[in-house]
Amino acid sequence: MSSAAEVLHRLMVGDTQIEFSERGTGEPVLLVHAGVFADWFVPVASVHELETFRVIRMRRAGYVSGAAPAHHLTMADHARHVSALMDALGIATAHLCGHSSSCLINLQLAMERPERVATLVLMDPAPGAVLQAPSQEHFTNSVARPALAAAAESTESAFDIWMAGVARDYRAIVESALGPDGYRGAVAQSRFFFADELPAIREWALDRDRAARLTQPVLLIRGGDSPPNFHHMVELLAGVLPHVETATAGGVGHLMPLQDPEGVARLIAEFARRHPITSTDDARARSATR
Repeated sequence: MSSAAEVLHRLMVGDTQIEFSERGTGEPVLLVHAGVFADWFVPVASVHELETFRVIRMRRAGYVSGAAPAHHLTMADHARHVSALMDALGIATAHLCGHSSSCLINLQLAMERPERVATLVLMDPAPGAVLQAPSQEHFTNSVARPALAAAAESTESAFDIWMAGVARDYRAIVESALGPDGYRGAVAQSRFFFADELPAIREWALDRDRAARLTQPVLLIRGGDSPPNFHHMVELLAGVLPHVETATAGGVGHLMPLQDPEGVARLIAEFARRHPITSTDDARARSATR
C-alpha cells in the first residue's frame, strides 16, 4: 500500500456536501462507496495495483461530517452527485466502481448519462425494488427489518444487526482495515443509511429497457463467502446487462474491499486495462457535458 496520507476535499453539490480524494494520473477510476458508512474503499484507493490510474474516492452526501442532508436523497440524486464530481474534476468519462448499494447508483448514472461511464465494476450488488432474488426475502426478514426496528432506538444495535448479517466477524475486519476510530465513525455514519438510504434502495427500479441497451463492459464480482442473496443478484444482473463478465473473489465475503483490497484493486485494474477509454469515448463525453 502507498504510505501517502489521503487528503479529503469538500464539494458543495446544490444544498448537499460530498467529499473526495484523488491521487495519481492516467485514466480515471472513480470509487463510489456502499451504504452504511463511507470508507469502504479507503484501503483499495491506496494500493499499488491502481498506481497507473487517477484514483478518485468519493464520500457521498449523508456520510460526511456536519449536518445531514435537509431532504431525502434518491439513488438518482446520488448518481447526479457522481456526475457533478466528475464535472468539478474535469473528467468527461471514467471507470466507475461500486459496491452493494452504490452499484445501483453507478447503474443509474450509466443509464442516464452513458457517455460518462467507460466501464462498470460492480461488487455484490444490492437489490433494487424490482430486481429481487428469491433469497432476498430471508435477508429482509432476518437482517433488514430487525435492523430498521433497532435503529429507532439504537444506531449501535442496528449497525450490529446489519453488519453481522453480512459478515459474522465484521468488527474485526472493519477495525483491522480502518482502526478503532474508523469503526466508531462507521457506526455513527450508519444513521444516514438506516434513515435515508435504505428507503432509497427500496424505491430504486432498474429500467430494464435502458439497461439492456448499455454498451459499457461490466464486471460483476461476487464475494465467495458473501450471503446467497448477493450471489443471486450477480446472476440476475448478468441476465439483464448485455456486456457482462463475472468473477468470484475467493476467501472473502461482502466486506471484500476491506478484507482484500489488493485483490479487489487488481480486478479493477485488469478490467480497466482490457477496456481502455478511447479518444472517441472521451470526445463523446465532453460533447455531451457542454
